Amino acid sequence: MFSKKVKKGYVLYQNENGPEIGTSKDRVIIQDGCVFKDLAGTGELLPYEDWRLGYEERAKDLAARLPVEMIAGLMLYSPHQMVPGMPDSPFPGKYKGKDFPDSGCEPWEMSDQQ
Repeated sequence: MFSKKVKKGYVLYQNENGPEIGTSKDRVIIQDGCVFKDLAGTGELLPYEDWRLGYEERAKDLAARLPVEMIAGLMLYSPHQMVPGMPDSPFPGKYKGKDFPDSGCEPWEMSDQQ
């Protein structure tokens, strides 16, 4: 079972024995009395969308669906480093050995750490 709260611009679903699901497009799948995000937009609950499964099983399912280019791009993502990594930020980055403003790099270019 779950509850639904409609907010301005988004909807929140609270699963009785699971996570709260928030969505702005209300693309969800309701199965077995639970709510899941329909991340793939298929209308079918895929293993990586099923929060009841373990992380490893979900990750393996998602990785099997992604092309190698997407996986490589995800490997470059650093959740603690802003893009671009500015020198006064908590986790600054270097670009060609220099602080970003002095590097001549574009904001989307990879840092030396990446």
